[in-house]
Amino acid sequence: MTSISANHVLVVILVAVLSKLLLDNHGYLKLTLGSLGVPLSSIPNPVASPYTSNISSTSDPLYTWASTFPGITSNAIARGYDVLSNGAKVRGVSASRPIKSGEHFIRLSLTSGFTMRTIESDPILKPILGYGSKLYNEVIVDAINAQNLEYEHPWEHAIPLALLHHFSKPKGASEYWGYLDELSKTDLSSQPAFNTPSEIFERFPELFESNESKSDWINTDHKWVEMYTIMSRRCRLHLESSYPSIFGPDILVRGESILSDENQKWASQLFYSRYWGQEFDLFDSGKTGNHGVMLPVMDSLNYGDHDNIDCGVSGGVEEGGNYFSCVAAADIEEGESLTFRYSDDTCKEVSIRSWGFYSPKMGPCREDKKPEVKRNSPPPPIKKKPRAKENDRPYVDTGDNLYDWSRTKPLINNVNDAIERGFNDVGNGLMVRGAVAARDIEAGEEYIRLELDAAINLRTIEDDPVLKNLLGFSSSYYRAVLPAAYSATNLDFTDPFEYILPMAMLYHFSLEEKAKRSSPYWGYMDELMDADLSRHPAQLSPEEVFDLFPEVFENKETRALWGRQDDNWQEAYHILARRTRRHLERAAPDIFGPHILVRGQPILSDENQKWASQLYYTHYWGEEYDLMGDGVVKQNGAMIPVMDSLNYGWNDDIECGSVDVPDENGDYYYRCMTHVPIKKGEPLVFTYSYGVCRLDAIRTWGFYHEEMPLCDGEHAGTTSGGSL
Repeated sequence: MTSISANHVLVVILVAVLSKLLLDNHGYLKLTLGSLGVPLSSIPNPVASPYTSNISSTSDPLYTWASTFPGITSNAIARGYDVLSNGAKVRGVSASRPIKSGEHFIRLSLTSGFTMRTIESDPILKPILGYGSKLYNEVIVDAINAQNLEYEHPWEHAIPLALLHHFSKPKGASEYWGYLDELSKTDLSSQPAFNTPSEIFERFPELFESNESKSDWINTDHKWVEMYTIMSRRCRLHLESSYPSIFGPDILVRGESILSDENQKWASQLFYSRYWGQEFDLFDSGKTGNHGVMLPVMDSLNYGDHDNIDCGVSGGVEEGGNYFSCVAAADIEEGESLTFRYSDDTCKEVSIRSWGFYSPKMGPCREDKKPEVKRNSPPPPIKKKPRAKENDRPYVDTGDNLYDWSRTKPLINNVNDAIERGFNDVGNGLMVRGAVAARDIEAGEEYIRLELDAAINLRTIEDDPVLKNLLGFSSSYYRAVLPAAYSATNLDFTDPFEYILPMAMLYHFSLEEKAKRSSPYWGYMDELMDADLSRHPAQLSPEEVFDLFPEVFENKETRALWGRQDDNWQEAYHILARRTRRHLERAAPDIFGPHILVRGQPILSDENQKWASQLYYTHYWGEEYDLMGDGVVKQNGAMIPVMDSLNYGWNDDIECGSVDVPDENGDYYYRCMTHVPIKKGEPLVFTYSYGVCRLDAIRTWGFYHEEMPLCDGEHAGTTSGGSL
């Protein structure tokens, strides 16, 4: 295992030629260890190893440490350097004397490795990371189930966390100090986990000549980035809150918080590039199981295409317990590099993802045949109501695109004479675009009406021949991709329209980028493009939100609650954005490909998807009504032009929403009406919801009203005041 070969390792390039013995169930490469020595036996009381340590004590920290560490024994190795197939010169191991064929030249007891046994024997780490801990049985398992790779073993994540704990100790304080020194010097910069797909393609052009091979790598890379995000955030959330003295943000490793995303990825790569995986009796209990072990010194042995070394698990009662050892399969000269072939059937792409290099003798990988995915049967045809007749009102250019556009739409009524552009104070010192009465409005008057087809909703997506196949009810995005992505997040999403409508908006924004007024919603797109989200919580750090609303976040419990919610939202954005981009870029490159721009960047960039989602959450209307005109009443969301410019006000004077009874033309519609007279020039505002609590209001709209109730888990501050 080379000291610089770490990488994403669990390969989901999915290699059909690798047998079950070489690939575990989640597809990552296990080092195959030879079967050496006698069968394993139950050893209730292991005795000391019969070897005496002859590893020379030198100025090399790893070897100095190994010469005194119990259970590491050898009289035949020294520091060496190897040149890998990619030209990199790396630390390795060489023979310090001639080694005869059949000689066991290094032995490590099970207690000397860095394993779950290390954690279980540590009184500090056992309750935090051990087999019986909440992290091992709930947090890691839930994160495993949430991501898009096929894991089986929580120890793959518990052991790297234990490594970080040892790295956080003062220099020399860990019993593994020499091994930690070796690991800290490992160069991971050239490995795929720390390189973009484009950089990998440039390093190995001979393997990525076809678009198909590049696409396979990119798809796997997306899954890995997503996995790191899910796992690191959930582990950090649990450990920081439950064990702040051990894993709190003020505990530093490599100059940053111990559980930062970068530190967790770094520790995982150290583990994946070096660990040995096999069925063996880790606890000398007579019971075998699948375990992963980091083996000091032995994991410095680099890859070689020859067969002169074999390594594996040996031992038994008569030998004082089970141990790892390496045996020479041929005579080895003094000074010769000690390398071995990690796996006989490793293919090139798998090797690159596992260790950052490949051997010319390795064969190419073949992709597994993907199982056929069975979809639910499509919904019955939708019975549409008659559409309104075309508008015969003349177009007048006043310079206000939203209102100029709305006057050309046959489905938006009363805009001409009842409302006009206005500006409202929504608190926080913000004056925002709104609406005011263009004339006196009588009590009980319905002053604006929009038919369902005037909004951006699932009905208008079904009417669009382009969007229907990509985002509609029958699309794989609606039926498979989004539900799977939702289930991977730590939030309670239920309705696909919550993410489909933002994608539909991005499509219309892209039309406007190509040619102004090419979208049928051009005036509405112009209004949304000018929306200022810079002070919205989704665009701010928790600390910036706390500064905006000090009276809400006086209590540390409320700040902690917000921080946990923010972690969950950031994780959800990351998961949804990557899975959406991966699917839609492949399904419709001419519509959602990276060359299609919105706001000067690829249409489905993380930032664009997050921005569109925030536009949706700050503007959408959610109610139960018959959206499709098929007699089915259920929860629906819609972006409603003009009406969603009405700002928030704490009163009962105005009522807005959907109407379940069709009008004289058979059309369902949205409307606003007033219960009191409104004078010309007065702001048109209404209470979006009386039941929404303060933190939810801040997260959704960027403000709250002091009469709103506290959210569950929120603690009241002592300072009075509100945001409105």
